[in-house]
Amino acid sequence: GRGLSFVDPATGRWRQVWMSSRFHIDYSGGLDANGSMVLEGTMYPTNGSPSARIRGVWTPQADGSIRK
Repeated sequence: GRGLSFVDPATGRWRQVWMSSRFHIDYSGGLDANGSMVLEGTMYPTNGSPSARIRGVWTPQADGSIRK
């Protein structure tokens, strides 16, 4: 799949839209008090299954890597 991340000019929040052959995700958010990027939104399966809420958290590590 492929994703696009950007600051949504309408809300000023980070937004990510991810597309694959199995689903697409549309979520948005920003940095929390600990410096983690937290995005929340909805996953839409392409097989007709019900959509579901989704939450992603990206946390910076001491070695410079990011833990998802």
